[in-house]
Amino acid sequence: MKKKLIKILTLILVTAFALGCFAGCRIITTDNRKDMEQVVAEVNIGKDKTALKDTFESVFFGEDFNLTDEDVDKIVTTAEVSKLDLVSYFINYGYSMLQSGQASSYADVFETLMNSLTSRKMMLQFATLYYLNAGKVVVDADSVPDDDKEGAVITDGTIEIVSDISVEGYLKAADKSENDALRYLISDNNYNYALYGLRQSVNNALDSYEKAIIKNEDDSSSSSETDRAIPTGADTEETNSYPKNAEGNVDYQIYTGYNTADECGEYEKVEGSTVVTRKKAYNKFIKALENNYMLGEEDDITDVEKLPYFATEMKNQLEQMIINNFSDTLQISMTSAIEEENLGKKYNEIVNGQKSIFTSVSDYTTALDSVSDDTFILYSPQSGFGFVYNTLLPFSAGQSDALADYNNRLSNNVINQSEYYYYRNQLLSEVEATDQRASWFNGATDYSYQATGENYFGNSDYLFFEDNAGKIDKYDSYYAYNGKVTKNDDDTYTLEPNPITIDGFITEMQGYLDFVLGKTGSVTGSKTADFYKEQNYYKTENGNQVIDYSKLVYYKGKVNGVSEVSKDNYFVKDTVAYKALSAMNALQFAYTTDTAILNKYLGYSVAGKGNSTSYVKEFEYAAQTALQEGAGAISIVATDYGWHVIYVTYVFGEGNTYQDFNFADRNKEGTFSYQFYNAYKNVIADDYATTKQSEVTTILQDSSVTVYKNRYKDLSNLDQ
Repeated sequence: MKKKLIKILTLILVTAFALGCFAGCRIITTDNRKDMEQVVAEVNIGKDKTALKDTFESVFFGEDFNLTDEDVDKIVTTAEVSKLDLVSYFINYGYSMLQSGQASSYADVFETLMNSLTSRKMMLQFATLYYLNAGKVVVDADSVPDDDKEGAVITDGTIEIVSDISVEGYLKAADKSENDALRYLISDNNYNYALYGLRQSVNNALDSYEKAIIKNEDDSSSSSETDRAIPTGADTEETNSYPKNAEGNVDYQIYTGYNTADECGEYEKVEGSTVVTRKKAYNKFIKALENNYMLGEEDDITDVEKLPYFATEMKNQLEQMIINNFSDTLQISMTSAIEEENLGKKYNEIVNGQKSIFTSVSDYTTALDSVSDDTFILYSPQSGFGFVYNTLLPFSAGQSDALADYNNRLSNNVINQSEYYYYRNQLLSEVEATDQRASWFNGATDYSYQATGENYFGNSDYLFFEDNAGKIDKYDSYYAYNGKVTKNDDDTYTLEPNPITIDGFITEMQGYLDFVLGKTGSVTGSKTADFYKEQNYYKTENGNQVIDYSKLVYYKGKVNGVSEVSKDNYFVKDTVAYKALSAMNALQFAYTTDTAILNKYLGYSVAGKGNSTSYVKEFEYAAQTALQEGAGAISIVATDYGWHVIYVTYVFGEGNTYQDFNFADRNKEGTFSYQFYNAYKNVIADDYATTKQSEVTTILQDSSVTVYKNRYKDLSNLDQ
């Protein structure tokens, strides 16, 4: 029997990813099917009414439990865990526990999995009773998409997503089906999101099958230019959002080939898909269900959503939605005083930890590279470290060839270093950059749109990311494509970018910053006199002749007012600091050929002056010197790569970066306290909810759960 079970588990592992737990071959043999259908655990939290009421009042700080014993008996029915449930859970979680060493034996794994499965059943039953007792479902408003908040009453950051529910209403729904009962306890948005997620899951499985079929039928390959990165958040949907039609329903269907892709809303076919290849993929999917006894002879396979499999999977989705909502409800039951105390402890913990960790420059610079919206540098051992953007305007191919020749002559002592820099500068005077966003028109996705009635800056009327314009973090959406745009009959575009010299770029940059900041003269700066005429690039230092890198800096400037903005308010959207940062990021996305910089949180981290870096010396000098000028400083420097337009996005002083975490500012968007709160509130809240859930399961475990270990001991003994 052990060998048979190992074979079954191996087959499941091999096929798990194509269709949840079950893929294209039979994993439950006829002689083993009854074994897998055995009930290995039962859960009913309504058995001990006293323990149930005590648990309720303990978890919710004395909140009254008004349901009668008769109500509880009608609402809570005994939930079963089958052996197949246990095996399926092993596939998704247990096997990785063994592989990673989180568990030392199969017995340990299956005990952990059994506890998880029974706890999940307990929490679903407890959540059901709680919501019916309350008569409503209240969650954190941040967990609800903005579109679904219209007309809703938001109180202290919470929102009521389901109202006027009752025991009678629930039981009436339960008489129809289990899924109707579950749907009764969630919002329309919850249901639609669950439905959308399941449809996506099925389409993804079908897509995988179909891609394999297409590949087998057509071995030809093609290559295309890699699309240019887009700003983070430019094409993302809100959490818990889904495509909607005019009626507000899910505008996304499962494409089986028995319907048409045009009928499937926002579903997009895989490349090379035909009706024939899709039907072949769907037939493989159906065969997998049939082989695993999840399909009856009377089932209509042309409508996947009428299959028992779909109803079962939807039940799992709806159950998880209720559990997720309940975790959210538990979190908002945490008082503000507890939340403020725990967040304050977290802030001090990080500060003290960084004081002890940042004992060397390398430790500190390594940490700088990890900074993000939810990872902070709260303490700096030195001043002058920070971040810079790098908009690289490169040499052309012909100019690069000429530069390579100069390099060769330098290596062979035909010319000296000063002569090399002089010749390089002559090439730089002829560099012409162009807008690099062509793939945002003609790439895999067309992100462009023709602006009508919008206020924007640029030489065309084509902007990008219409649905998220003005919403993308640290990115100004209103810098138009710099060139002529012609839309063709086949929906492709013919683009004629405008070439721009370094002086043209400076003019463009200053004009765009004036536009974004809403005033003329936002930038002050100057070019190095006689830059192209300079022929001596040495200076005397400590009696030695060394390169004077200051002579390779073409332009130095500053966005006025940026360095005066406090770090506590640096990312508040109406500050000059945030606006300038967003504008320079937009220019960087438009022009830089250094694609590694795109979507770096604040750009490249740079150690303060006096510390060595891995950057080329010209860039290192210009960046470190600009950091000394503070945030908002601009420096344009020449290197063998071309022109580097450096913008200082952020500079750290020595000591604590921020004044403190201020709980009162936690809802002021853009403040440090807002960022810190949003980074850690879920951690704090999750810990709190987990503790409360543990209280429920610990108190009710003995009276609510019956486990039949003998029925799955063959699984626990697999390694014996």
